[in-house]
Amino acid sequence: MSGILTAIQDINGVISNIVWGPIMLVLLIGTGLLLSIRMGFPQFTRFGYVMKNTIGGLFSGKHRTADESGVSPWPPLWPAPSAQAVSPVWPPR
Repeated sequence: MSGILTAIQDINGVISNIVWGPIMLVLLIGTGLLLSIRMGFPQFTRFGYVMKNTIGGLFSGKHRTADESGVSPWPPLWPAPSAQAVSPVWPPR
């Protein structure tokens, strides 16, 4: 049984090295740069708009009340950070 697990780990290591090797990193970075250039670097040119509508909207008070659907934006916001704070480390040590 131990030999099978070792073989699976070796195969997984080879596949992982291929998938996350230098070629994939170049493709990921190249794609990010290509899209940024083609779209005119929206992460910089639209930074004010993003901050105004995300962080600025939290402190303005106009988005704190429930909309016509009756759902306030605050309750769905808090499970994500709390899930990150208590998620176990995998694999257990």
